[in-house]
Amino acid sequence: MDEQITAMPDKNPAKSTGKTSGKNDAPTPREPVVDPVLQQQIDENLRLLYKECLKDDLSESLQLLVDRLRNGGKPS
Repeated sequence: MDEQITAMPDKNPAKSTGKTSGKNDAPTPREPVVDPVLQQQIDENLRLLYKECLKDDLSESLQLLVDRLRNGGKPS
């Protein structure tokens, strides 16, 4: 009963090399994919499209109310 107990070597390469491969790894920084000028044009077009869709979705009376609220309560 005088046997020595030795630890088994860790076969997990992530632990033995010090590298991790879990979900908590920090994302690697990436270069922008789209030119900033093009991105600005895309953003502006999306804003205009969204604004247009909002107008189409609202009834005329509700749209008048929204316009009044945007103008500080004054009728347009």
